[in-house]
Amino acid sequence: MAFFIAGCSSTPDITGTYMYLDTNKQPIAAIVLNKVGDNAYDYSYFMINQKRTKMVKPYPNKRMVLNIEKKALERDNITPPDLFFDKDYSHLKEVDNLKNKEYIYNKLSDSEMKQYQHLFE
Repeated sequence: MAFFIAGCSSTPDITGTYMYLDTNKQPIAAIVLNKVGDNAYDYSYFMINQKRTKMVKPYPNKRMVLNIEKKALERDNITPPDLFFDKDYSHLKEVDNLKNKEYIYNKLSDSEMKQYQHLFE
């Protein structure tokens, strides 16, 4: 019985790299999540440089918390979330209310990450 309760209370591990591709399937931006606690993650944002040869980090890492009920990453209890997961946590949707746009980041598999690794070196 204890195993069942522990299994139900566990949170999904969303650690990984999520890539946003343009209409030509070229990388534009990436979000990297690293687990640092039960629901806490270090959030790193990268964007492609003008030469489209490397990913650069325009600002420092942030600490985010996974809200399981909303399937959202939250910065704090005050700021409305703008990062939401799909039902199986394989896509991360960024909502830009100022531009009235949504950006879908796909979680990379290990083999896909190897394909894009050179952009992060």
